[in-house]
Amino acid sequence: FFKMPVELLINFNDGTDSLITVINNENHQTYAFSFSKKPGNLSFDPNRNILLKQAATIYNVGKSGGSLSFILHQNEPNPFHSSTSISYQVPVEENIKISAFDSNGKLLSVPVNSRHTPGLYRFTYDNPGLGAGVYFLKMESGNFSDTKRMIVN
Repeated sequence: FFKMPVELLINFNDGTDSLITVINNENHQTYAFSFSKKPGNLSFDPNRNILLKQAATIYNVGKSGGSLSFILHQNEPNPFHSSTSISYQVPVEENIKISAFDSNGKLLSVPVNSRHTPGLYRFTYDNPGLGAGVYFLKMESGNFSDTKRMIVN
């Protein structure tokens, strides 16, 4: 991938449209938007600023309006040496706790423990004291819980 701006054209059912520029800075990037009106179509790179041989655009227009859900994404890179990037998604205002554990279940740290508004979040997990091995990252909020495996080399 290349770090670059990407334009998205959103056409709404009422005949209006909006051009949004986002920054692509990772593989498998996810974007989420919330609008006061219903989108009818999404166009990726409408002005053809990017030369593509093949592309796929995946989007979801929810009937209920809120298409976000709780998601803990896999850290990148994985495996990593001393730091890794972790992103997660929050659909409603809620307390979010993200904890790191070793392979024996011992709590190492709690890098996130606060109330969040809906949106996408990212942080860098730095722990230069971790030895090579398998570790776990756990996200908790209300009834939601998800765990991802992180590998340190």
